[in-house]
Amino acid sequence: ANAAALAEHHLGAAQGEESSLYLTVSTGIGGGVVLGGRVLRGERGQGGELGHLTLLPGGPACGCGLEGCLEALAAGRALERDATYAFQRPVDTRELFRLFQAGDPKAERLVLQAARYVGIGLASLVKAFDPGVVVLGGGVALNAPEGYWEAPPLRRARLGAEAGLLGAALTAYLEVKDGSG
Repeated sequence: ANAAALAEHHLGAAQGEESSLYLTVSTGIGGGVVLGGRVLRGERGQGGELGHLTLLPGGPACGCGLEGCLEALAAGRALERDATYAFQRPVDTRELFRLFQAGDPKAERLVLQAARYVGIGLASLVKAFDPGVVVLGGGVALNAPEGYWEAPPLRRARLGAEAGLLGAALTAYLEVKDGSG
């Protein structure tokens, strides 16, 4: 994952950025943080172990020995574990995403729950590292429906303290204009 983070930073989706964060959502979850063109490794080589952030204390056991890690909650193995339990038969990630696209409520709950954990993890990582860009890769992310993992643009409000007053006036105007007020 660190090698992929470095490649995406210098040659791929993060090219030209001063810093980047790469998260791969696949069988497991890994990633890397690139600052100043170099992968953050930390004092003991554990820097950038992004899949092992604890998001749910007391949650499912992770292969790393911790509980409630992002990987134990949202990686392909976690999705398969939860889907197999929910459907009471073996279900792999490809089938789970097919069921999700077909509108199956169990599949929808499982996929959206995993996506929520990925979002929470990414939000925490963005706060911790303030990267120039976030790059998302990996088999689970790539198997999701087109545009599924894309984040909407984030814009700073322009109206400041006047937004509430302007919105109230606009609401009154629209109700009178539409004849509903």
